Amino acid sequence: MTYKAMTPMSANPSAASGGLRLEEWDESPATSKPVAFVPSSQRELTGHDIAQLKPRQIVNTQLGLELYVPAAWREEKNSRSLILVDPATGSRLEATGFARADVPIEKWVAMRLPIFEKEKPHMSKTGSPIVLKGESWGSRIQGIAMEYQGAEPGESETSHMLVLCLRTDSMLIAITIQARASVFAQQRAIYNWMISRSDIINTDALMTDAMRSSGAGKDGGQMSRVARPSVASNTVIETDQDKAVGNIASGQRLMRLAIICNIGLGLWTRLVGLTDRTQLVLALFLAVLVGCMSIYGMIRMAKGFGWSTVTKIIVLVLAFIPIINLITLLILNHHARARLKDEGYTVGYLGAPEAIPDSNHDLRNVIIFAAFASIIGYVAITKASRPPKELPIAEFTSPDRRFSISMPGAPKADSGQYADINDGHSYSLQSGKLLYGVSHYDLPERPANISEALDELRNDMSEGYDSTSIDERPLQLDGYAGRSLRLLDHDLLHMVNFYLVGKTVYVVEITGPKSEEYSPKVAAYFASFHLIPRE
Repeated sequence: MTYKAMTPMSANPSAASGGLRLEEWDESPATSKPVAFVPSSQRELTGHDIAQLKPRQIVNTQLGLELYVPAAWREEKNSRSLILVDPATGSRLEATGFARADVPIEKWVAMRLPIFEKEKPHMSKTGSPIVLKGESWGSRIQGIAMEYQGAEPGESETSHMLVLCLRTDSMLIAITIQARASVFAQQRAIYNWMISRSDIINTDALMTDAMRSSGAGKDGGQMSRVARPSVASNTVIETDQDKAVGNIASGQRLMRLAIICNIGLGLWTRLVGLTDRTQLVLALFLAVLVGCMSIYGMIRMAKGFGWSTVTKIIVLVLAFIPIINLITLLILNHHARARLKDEGYTVGYLGAPEAIPDSNHDLRNVIIFAAFASIIGYVAITKASRPPKELPIAEFTSPDRRFSISMPGAPKADSGQYADINDGHSYSLQSGKLLYGVSHYDLPERPANISEALDELRNDMSEGYDSTSIDERPLQLDGYAGRSLRLLDHDLLHMVNFYLVGKTVYVVEITGPKSEEYSPKVAAYFASFHLIPRE
């Protein structure tokens, strides 16, 4: 490969804007001495013996790219690009390709370099654009390169990068080679040798070969392994294997997130609880999200592994069985991890994001669906649990004319509550968030000690409550002694006023949320209770 440094390109290199075309760059006076290689039968690279490099050929049908690289370089598989790494020096080559027809090299460079400079703002140009001349390119392939230097974030040593833009009539290839500056200077000849022997293959021919190997005839049968791109498409050529791996990776990410969210939801509801509407909405959203990610993750993974319909049904049924569903997720995650590692991907806490195509929006779609579903579910739950409408306040007098009280509507008699007690009567009414109740019953005989009798009544009414949740204060009604109890059970409050009149016990009570404790209607209800003098 021959490097020739040229005048700097404009931001939009076209003839109309004053930028140089490729032919003009070739004819421009060089600003520095071209770098040239003189092959020989013994040694093709200065300081590097080809035999010692043990070069091997890499043909990537996705990109339509052919490379020769030293045997020590390791390939990292990725559904969207070709990545090669030299473990010894840390040198890294990454190539991406696009099926795009009739794009001039100048336009391709003007598209690629601004994107690179936006992604790598810490890298600075070290010279002018360079016209590339590969050994077998001729006029079929055109290429331009630019070199950059700078320290990566968190790194103290300077890195050097070579950014290459290659084109044919139907393909655009972007290649970057990066290494530490000291390594780059030492290995530059190797990088030049690799690029000089690179080639952009006719992808149509590769696809024809693939069709033949899969048995597809001239009648337009289905191709195996290789998907044909549209000429105007900018999508990387993708094989069926990459699609399967992408489905597995997407399914694994969803299932891992489902496990994490499930653990978080359990801890949150246990430690925080659901004390208000916001927490209820968030808990409902997480619950729906866990279910959606689990089910859709299993569907994606089943598609990637190519499972039968029966296997898919069994896995989906297991997803709805508590405990078993978590075990199923862990087993599927283990198989996905093994498959992705076999394909050469690094699997982290959230799986292998590099294996998921850019066109895959499973996670986004699941989050959107879970948000809508949780909102609809919350509205339905709220509507179903909405308390009945409160009725106007009206005075209620007991049928035996022993007391009167103001209540929001007419209460219903509950004959069963005091069926085993002398002359027991109870009346209750649900209105809004509150349950109103009033009752009276007779003791076997009039207590000799009023205080002890009130203590016994208090103990009976507060049975089952923790002592720290009981508040008590004395009451008086028309000269008769009584007690006021406040009994708290989490967010549910039970307020009771009871009086001892001779041997008759009168009980006035309200049960509802703690937030209603100081409501004016609660105070008005207790204050409206009056005894009716008996003739």
